[in-house]
Amino acid sequence: MNPPAPRCDEELRELREEVQEMRALIPELRRCSVTRSTTVDDPSSSSSRAVNDAVDGNGLPSGMSQEPIVDRSVTKDTMGVRHTLLFHPGGGRVDDCDGSSSADSEGSSQAMMALPQDMYSCIYHAPPVSSTFVLAVVTFLFQVTILVLLFLDEIGLYDKEFQFDGTGIVFPAGVPPTVRASQFLAILVSVATQDDLITAIDGWHMGYSSAERNGGNRGRAGGGGAAAWQWILSQVLRGLEGALCLLNTFLLIFQEDNVQDIFMDFLAVQFVTGLDDTAFFLGRNGYFGSSVRRGTRAATRVRLPRRHDDQWWFRPLVFALVSAGLLAGWGVVGRKQSRGGYLSCRNVFFQFGDIFHAELGFVSG
Repeated sequence: MNPPAPRCDEELRELREEVQEMRALIPELRRCSVTRSTTVDDPSSSSSRAVNDAVDGNGLPSGMSQEPIVDRSVTKDTMGVRHTLLFHPGGGRVDDCDGSSSADSEGSSQAMMALPQDMYSCIYHAPPVSSTFVLAVVTFLFQVTILVLLFLDEIGLYDKEFQFDGTGIVFPAGVPPTVRASQFLAILVSVATQDDLITAIDGWHMGYSSAERNGGNRGRAGGGGAAAWQWILSQVLRGLEGALCLLNTFLLIFQEDNVQDIFMDFLAVQFVTGLDDTAFFLGRNGYFGSSVRRGTRAATRVRLPRRHDDQWWFRPLVFALVSAGLLAGWGVVGRKQSRGGYLSCRNVFFQFGDIFHAELGFVSG
């Protein structure tokens, strides 16, 4: 008999991790015989049969034994039953056994939320010495390096030919109304689409939960990670990268004098913002190895309790404050542009004739 391929070994390890997660759910699966769409009194329902068939008397999913498992379809079906029992579609509130949501019963579980599917979530969830954690930090450094280089170019730090008062920032003078309107819209769109900054603020507002660290989270596979310092680090790095993106967007849209260049620069910064999402997608699909694939997929199964979910006004307030700050800068810069407070070109040339000064002829020839 031929030995199993390396790919099969990786899938087998993932399968065993999922089985370990499911073993912690056996008591609840035995106690709950129906899903949200059926009642306990109907033992002939398809959902009841699905739950009963999912678990056998040994505490394992049907069709599974202590021997290595090759068929992955059984586990996926059972995991589907588990998520049907525990979570609403899309990761909503945890359900009770009688099918009622936590919002409908007193003393039930809190509202749950999934981690954002980006590499900053892996900084929180993955063990600090794992390849997933290292890849997440490298992704952050890559993003920040691009943004810092872009910022240095915008302020003209090394442009010795054009510097006034130690800076080379160029804001064109006398821009047309179409450009002013495009700047206004670009500011609002940049704040609304700045996922990392908004997510970081939301994370600080939600606060750190020790439920996952203590094993209370059903989506965790076990192992290190999920410490308080990792939660703080992930939110700080995510917010720093998001703030740098907004700063670069603000400077870029004011340094252009036509509508097309404004939105081209805006899209360029948005591309840098999405690099952490792209890295997460590639890692989840195995482009960075099996270890990163397991780490990113484990992060997608995490559910954390959402705090302060009754404060519906918090996120709109944050959006309004950030937008107001950028629009205030837009008003100040626009006022100076209309009053001639900035030069309209990077270089100024002067030419004087001999009539202006008789001795200039010796210099000009």
